[in-house]
Amino acid sequence: MNLIRLTPENSSRYVGYSILFKSRKELKFSKILAVSDTGKSVTIQHEDLGGRLECVTRAIYVVMEA
Repeated sequence: MNLIRLTPENSSRYVGYSILFKSRKELKFSKILAVSDTGKSVTIQHEDLGGRLECVTRAIYVVMEA
């Protein structure tokens, strides 16, 4: 399994991919449903976070299957 750090510059390339991030001191998995026009935030299916994550303030990794 390879991990790629999600940034505003590359986020639009990974719509539909699984991601790994930390929330409330736990690792969470989700899937990118959409990306904002600026690329700074991604829409995910996660009620606790309101369905959005910001790439600028949070370490988000795209999970690439080998």
